[in-house]
Amino acid sequence: MQRIQINQLLLIVAAVAVLAAMPVMADMLSTVVPIEDEQKPAQSSRAYPLGLADADEAALLQSKELPQRVQVGPVAYITGGIGDDERDQLDAIKPEYNVYVLNASKAGEYICNTNIVIRDQHGAEILGASAGPIFLAKLPAGSYSLAASRESQSQIRHIKVGGIKSRSLYLIW
Repeated sequence: MQRIQINQLLLIVAAVAVLAAMPVMADMLSTVVPIEDEQKPAQSSRAYPLGLADADEAALLQSKELPQRVQVGPVAYITGGIGDDERDQLDAIKPEYNVYVLNASKAGEYICNTNIVIRDQHGAEILGASAGPIFLAKLPAGSYSLAASRESQSQIRHIKVGGIKSRSLYLIW
C-alpha cells in the first residue's frame, strides 16, 4: 500500500513540474521569428550535436538556402555545414575544391565560428574568413599556412596544394 502511494506522489510531482514548465515553453515558442531571405543569422561559438549552435542556426536549417561561394583574389571558398542537408550539399561539391577543413570538438560535435587565415609561402595573408563546421577552399598551387582560432585556442597547419590532390584538415577543439 505504501509503495503505491509513493508512486502516485512521484507521478503528481512530475505532472506539476511539466505544468509549471508549460508557460516557459509557450513563451519560448512564441519568440521564434522567421528568417527573411536576405538575413543571415550570426553563428554562435557554442558547440551542439549536428552542428546546431543555437536557435538562429536551427532556423537557418529551415531556410534551405545554400552557402554562397566567395571569391577573394585568386581564392574561392565556401563555408557552412549546418545540418545534414547542407553538409550533404557541401560534400557533393567537395571535389571542386582542393582544401577541406572540418571543425569539431573532442566529443565529435560540429563547431562554428572558427576564424581562418590563410597565408602564402611569403607570409602574405591571402584569405581571412569565419568558418562553419565545413570550410572548402580552392587555392592556386603552392605552399600555405592555415591558422585557425576560436575563443582562446589556435592551431596552425602547413599545407601544399597542387595537381589534382586535395588536402583535408581536421581541426579538433
